[in-house]
Amino acid sequence: MIDLRVFLTAALLGAVMIAGSGPAYAIGPSLYDQPVKGLTYRSACDTRSDYLRLVKELRQRPRRHARAVDNVEGYMMDERWPFSKQMEHARTRDQKLLANRDLMKRLHEKSRYGYPLDVDCRAIPRKAFVLEQDTRPSRSMLCIRVTGWPKCLWTSSSILERYRATGDGKTFRPR
Repeated sequence: MIDLRVFLTAALLGAVMIAGSGPAYAIGPSLYDQPVKGLTYRSACDTRSDYLRLVKELRQRPRRHARAVDNVEGYMMDERWPFSKQMEHARTRDQKLLANRDLMKRLHEKSRYGYPLDVDCRAIPRKAFVLEQDTRPSRSMLCIRVTGWPKCLWTSSSILERYRATGDGKTFRPR
């Protein structure tokens, strides 16, 4: 069940996005563009466990950050207020938080939002890659080698949506 405060903060994200707080999938105001700087779900990692850890952090850090924002003393919201008043309060709270950079830095340190992970991962460039290995039978994880990479790196099979296979079935090119 989604917490009402998290939902309201996410619902108000449009107003906060105008202030330049971050990408569309972020929850609440942020000084950073991404939950983990420079990495997304479409990244490749040295090992399968590194990739799974990256995905876990990408899911959890925005939630931890939203909880930290919602629990700031002096900015609490009363859930008994009418919905329109809650929306207005959340909008002004997010604008005040974005203006208070020292407080936002403390919130980021607490939630680790935007801080680097100690995993060996890199973004997958939009160019051809060779599929070297996959996890059978589900084939949910792939080990791919992009031209110029010294070894294959692990990623999710969902990246195949953006690529088309060539004749050999092992080489994939961007659509």
